[in-house]
Amino acid sequence: MLPRWLVRYARIRALQPLYVKMHHLAQIGMNYWGGAEVGASGELHALKHASELLKQEPSPVVFDVGANSGDFTLAALAAFGPKVRVHAFEPSSVAAQLFEQKVDVALQSGQVGLRRFGFSDTAGSATLHSPTSGSPIASLHPATFEIDGRELVHESIELRTLDAFCSEHAIERIHYLKVDTEGHEFAVLLGAKRMIEEGRVHIIQFEFGEYHIDSRVFFRDLFLFLSPQYHIHRILPNGLWPLKEYQPELEVFRTANYLAIAK
Repeated sequence: MLPRWLVRYARIRALQPLYVKMHHLAQIGMNYWGGAEVGASGELHALKHASELLKQEPSPVVFDVGANSGDFTLAALAAFGPKVRVHAFEPSSVAAQLFEQKVDVALQSGQVGLRRFGFSDTAGSATLHSPTSGSPIASLHPATFEIDGRELVHESIELRTLDAFCSEHAIERIHYLKVDTEGHEFAVLLGAKRMIEEGRVHIIQFEFGEYHIDSRVFFRDLFLFLSPQYHIHRILPNGLWPLKEYQPELEVFRTANYLAIAK
């Protein structure tokens, strides 16, 4: 603990601009704002780490939920090699077309399968909101877009649950589950509750950021749901930072990716 006189001095108004800059710099250094691009976010390192952990698996299964134009699927194919099977899910019709163009060879070979629906905690339909057609930040929770005053593109989409899909297709295990759904990650994971509780999902990558304000989800919700069965890490460009216990300081609504590894 700092002495009281030093605390009083440290809190003076004149130092606040410095603290704001230091706070911003610290968040950049912790890889907040760093979750958008697969090539720079640390996701390549996370996939490489996962491929080492799963190297004894003869045919690893990867789920790419919120596949957009296919960058993560291509990275997963490169990390796991020809033995991997990727199930990609993208409800946006324009993004799905871009995916088909970019991942054409793997789709034709059958190594990748693309389905044009999304996941949630219950099956049904919903409206996907996007600032542009095929945007990588399309969301079921448009409040941030509306505050920004953007002209939105709307699309009605189908939602299913991961548990039901796995039952329907006799998928016993998901070795790597990636969820990037702009604020809807917790609902997707709740829809996979049976698979998760039965220990059938080995590694989960999920995003947390600005759009969780719109969906009213806290990092605590995700942490408490996953931590009984997983070690949770923040993904860095060149490594993983373990989050050993929940702290309110983790509630940073800036885009970052996290990796949950089964205990």
